[in-house]
Amino acid sequence: MPKPGERVSYRPMPKDFVDVYVRLGINGAKAHFRAHFRSVDRWIEQCGGDELRRQRCAYLVANGRAKSVIKVWHRKRLAKVHAERYGDLRD
Repeated sequence: MPKPGERVSYRPMPKDFVDVYVRLGINGAKAHFRAHFRSVDRWIEQCGGDELRRQRCAYLVANGRAKSVIKVWHRKRLAKVHAERYGDLRD
């Protein structure tokens, strides 16, 4: 744990991160690089965030795995509808 005022050095993003993430997804990238999920999340945001996620979805659709894209989209849509109806439950 860093002491107050100390700088924390983060693990740098691997050069082939984008290719690995697009092919394997977030869990595959975590396993491939043996990285913590926070590091992988930070790398995704450094590479463009939503645009990189769109590349991943396009890859899944192009390779016949669109069903998983639809499941994720549907789950996010349901969460949004639930939050609109009942309010955000995360406090």
